[in-house]
Amino acid sequence: MMEAGLSLESKILRARSKAVALAALYICESLLLELESQEILQRKDIEGLLKDAAKTLRAAAGENDQSDHATAAEIIDMIRAQHELVSN
Repeated sequence: MMEAGLSLESKILRARSKAVALAALYICESLLLELESQEILQRKDIEGLLKDAAKTLRAAAGENDQSDHATAAEIIDMIRAQHELVSN
């Protein structure tokens, strides 16, 4: 429940960055699963999207020496592996 008087934008700005990232991650993961279950995207398309996202993050990590980008790529790889386990 939102605190009385706080807008969504205020809540997001006051939240810790990990909480915002976690919310975004779960929304995206749920969206991908729903798109697959509704047969809008095929499993191979979702796996390709996740591979591309991880590859892009790894490239950004290498260019800028950003460990957060590398960690994000690892998280995406873990989601992809979990998706493959569930789908098989």
